[in-house]
Amino acid sequence: MTTAEYEQPADRRTLRLIRELDDAAAAGCQVVITGSGVHDLLIDPQDRALWLPDLLTSYAADRQKGLVIWQLASEPESRATLPEGRSVTVKTVDPQSHPADAVRGLLTDLADEADPALLVIDYMDLVLSSDFDGHELLRASLLEQLQSLASDHDWRTHGHQLVLVDRGSGITPHLTHQAGYRTVRVDAPDQREAEVFIAKKTSSTATNRLHLAPALTVDRASRLAGGLLLRGINEAAALSSAERPLEPLTLSRMKGAALAQQSKGTLVLLDDPVDFATDVAGLHAVRFYLTRLQARGKTTARVLLAGPPGTGKTYSARAIARFMGIPLVRFGKIQGELMGQTEEFTDTALATLAAMSPSGVEWGEFDQAGGGTRNSSGSSSNEAYQGQRAKFFDALSSPSDDSGFTVIASTNVPAPRFIDSAALDRFEVIPVLPASTSELVDVVRINARQTQVPLGDGIQSAIHDYMANGRVISNRTATEVVADAHFAAISRGSEKVEGQDITHVLQQRFRDDWTHDVEYSTLTSIVAAKKEWALPWVASAELGESYEPPMYLHHYFKDSGRLDSERIVARIDELDRMGAYRG
Repeated sequence: MTTAEYEQPADRRTLRLIRELDDAAAAGCQVVITGSGVHDLLIDPQDRALWLPDLLTSYAADRQKGLVIWQLASEPESRATLPEGRSVTVKTVDPQSHPADAVRGLLTDLADEADPALLVIDYMDLVLSSDFDGHELLRASLLEQLQSLASDHDWRTHGHQLVLVDRGSGITPHLTHQAGYRTVRVDAPDQREAEVFIAKKTSSTATNRLHLAPALTVDRASRLAGGLLLRGINEAAALSSAERPLEPLTLSRMKGAALAQQSKGTLVLLDDPVDFATDVAGLHAVRFYLTRLQARGKTTARVLLAGPPGTGKTYSARAIARFMGIPLVRFGKIQGELMGQTEEFTDTALATLAAMSPSGVEWGEFDQAGGGTRNSSGSSSNEAYQGQRAKFFDALSSPSDDSGFTVIASTNVPAPRFIDSAALDRFEVIPVLPASTSELVDVVRINARQTQVPLGDGIQSAIHDYMANGRVISNRTATEVVADAHFAAISRGSEKVEGQDITHVLQQRFRDDWTHDVEYSTLTSIVAAKKEWALPWVASAELGESYEPPMYLHHYFKDSGRLDSERIVARIDELDRMGAYRG
């Protein structure tokens, strides 16, 4: 990618900063630079990666202006940016003096300088901070002097400009809202700027070359890095090698950590990735959906996973996020205790998600939020909370956008009395049903591997015999069965779980997981699926995989092999009258 290709449109943060500095200078205004980008490497018009002080040095030299940079606890640095390699002369700063006093001295010195110059005060937020106790008068005097620059004729005539850098603590509104001052935000790079940087790093011959894993092209890496500062990518490059290249999961974890930090507790990172290849049994429809998404070049998923508790909906959400190479979060501290806090927390979460796109939101108990109709209390606090949840719903759940906001919602009951049709229409509804026999065998094997329980022979036949008459075991129950079977094996003097141990544990069970609530949840999930491929037996055929519909659904199929929709709807109505899923 060339610079010319990148600069159309000319909205790169560095170009925007340069343009706004020029506009402010033409208007005789001083500038406050703020935002996360002040800590970052910035790509200049020549595609060089520069820190902010070096970018300002290049800017001043291009405009033949002097440049003085002062940072806390250091001597002012006058750089040779004037014609013929000259620089502005400034006095030294007494290291024992208060920072406010040091800045006042620099302003006074520069006022007499004949050549136009930029005076950059870095960490100005700390200079004006109350952390330096007992010096309120000095800070007040400095603030008054800074405010007077807006009408200082000599300062403007000499072509001087003051640039104040806010490193995150904030600069008093008495100054930033003052006439004659302009605030310029420098935030995280956009995808195109990240692509310029990553392309240069991957082709670098220097020691900190960025090595990408085969699963990461420059284009995909720059897209997945959305919201990350370039310095983070630079640090990843230093740690990468041909033997240990940067993987999508590493990039996702870097983003997730940054996202959680920037959200100020409104979003919680779910840092427990799940791999479809090794950690997931079944989920044919989910995998087929992702395959379709990938084939169409889409970067945004809108999916509602519907099914009974314990079938792996949350687990599926984490697998989806890993497949897409994005961090996954859930909503954290949204409801505030004070007036206006809920709205503030909501805006913070939404702004963070927008800045860190692409990313994923795991939205559990969807029937209780957004378009849901359950558990609506009349209290004012609950109304405010539901109002903000609805705001999330509107912002994140547009059915067709490809903004990078992936929403993985889940519900136990996608029935109309819990979620209205307008809400369902915003998502692809995918049923996550109780496991079939073959899926349950895989669930047991995966859980045994994860818990380091050795398995012997007869596992498949033991599970098949138990489920042959239509009984159901949830994934959650299967975890308990593995643990109990391991105990049974140890009790008979073996570490290895055999089919007899599984059979023994299942015979001791006094319950079947196929309850009226589970049946109601299963059937309403099947009905809510708008696309035929969302059904596991259809998706598996599309994927070229085998799938035998579970025994608990056999009497809902016609002789032709198709679902008997009328019978399913009639059973749902019957379960409704029986009071299923009223909790």
